[in-house]
Amino acid sequence: MKNFATRTGVRAHLTAFAAVEQLDIAKRTVLFRIAQEALTNVGRHAKASRVEVTIETLRGAVRMAIKDDGKSFQVKRVFHAGK
Repeated sequence: MKNFATRTGVRAHLTAFAAVEQLDIAKRTVLFRIAQEALTNVGRHAKASRVEVTIETLRGAVRMAIKDDGKSFQVKRVFHAGK
């Protein structure tokens, strides 16, 4: 997150549950890779000034949410492009 913020100038904030570092290596790797790709997309396309990553537990599961204040795209238009 710090490297991302330094490299892009986008303010980044992470909130994670206390035991996130106790997850097994496979789960931590998945969370890292998904966050890495999402932040790359924010940095390249969203023209955001702020991004927030939240990792929490929900009834035996882990949920990660990534939100930014940048521009978005029309999902329906993208899914139906070229049809």
